[in-house]
Amino acid sequence: MIEIFEINNLEELSPEISGHHLVLGCGPRCSDYMTSKPDAPSPYFWTAFPKQENPYLTSEHIIDKEGWVHKKSIEDQKSMVTFDRIEQPADVLHLGSDTLFMFQDPRVSYAHVIMKRSITEPFANPDYDGKQIWFDLWTPYHDSVPDAERIFISYDLIPDRADLRKALKFVEHNLEKYKPMLYVQK
Repeated sequence: MIEIFEINNLEELSPEISGHHLVLGCGPRCSDYMTSKPDAPSPYFWTAFPKQENPYLTSEHIIDKEGWVHKKSIEDQKSMVTFDRIEQPADVLHLGSDTLFMFQDPRVSYAHVIMKRSITEPFANPDYDGKQIWFDLWTPYHDSVPDAERIFISYDLIPDRADLRKALKFVEHNLEKYKPMLYVQK
């Protein structure tokens, strides 16, 4: 499944992606590029495309009223691509030269945690930018903050303890803030 998001404040994640769509897919996992597999859910890689160059939203595509993206020629075929506009600005936390970006998915009870890192290690790969990491947290679930902590630590995404505490407070605050949104979504 591929999720495309148009987010009002995407440039706060990284200035060079202003005017882009954020694209989250369930393709290769970060754990695929590690010699030892951490005992934590694996994050994925995200990408961004300029709006007019997004290969998932060309003039050959249409977006139906529920947000599913279809090719015009095969509109009745089941789609694996969705498109959503996120009206509320995403929440942002700067940790030195790294940035965390978080928002509630309007379709499901998951919050997306997006990370723009200053380094690619240990995920350097010619096909994926190891600086661009994302994972989901189930919004109402009590273990989501510990899951975030396991991911941050196991994948060495936030090695500084003070920054880790800030990141976990950020995640916990936003998960609490997003809970009421679950009942007013489409």
